[in-house]
Amino acid sequence: STRLDALDAGELAVNLRAVLSSSCDALGPDAAQVFGLLGLAPGPDISLAAVASLVNRPASRARALVGELINANLVHEDTHGRYRMHDLVRLYAAERARDPAGRWRAATHRVLDHYLHTAYAANEALSPNRGAIPLAPPRPGVTPEPLTDHAAPLAWFPVE
Repeated sequence: STRLDALDAGELAVNLRAVLSSSCDALGPDAAQVFGLLGLAPGPDISLAAVASLVNRPASRARALVGELINANLVHEDTHGRYRMHDLVRLYAAERARDPAGRWRAATHRVLDHYLHTAYAANEALSPNRGAIPLAPPRPGVTPEPLTDHAAPLAWFPVE
């Protein structure tokens, strides 16, 4: 947040928070919530399945909400299904996501559960004879990546 503070010149027209706030005010309430939660996502970019887990929405709805953010120039799609925010936009989004009720914690747990269960499934697909570590079921709302063939885990690990 100090990086955002450093860009506050004391005038509303050149205050980054004010500019981003006006963009967020134009969003629908669901897209605004997704915007904030994307600021909490680990890593430089995120897949659609991870977004769906983060925001606890079906992938089709998550895609539509991220599309609204893309149209508002708050998020961009690097490659098919990978979404990224500028570092300063991400800082602002993370500030908006933090609430006194701590709902952001549940979102963080869901996205981490997404990565855990996808990595587990990928490992199982690549090493089916290795003894599996018992794993609790994913939390409600978690959407692990679909790993449909042997190549999918090999592609997923280096990206994530």
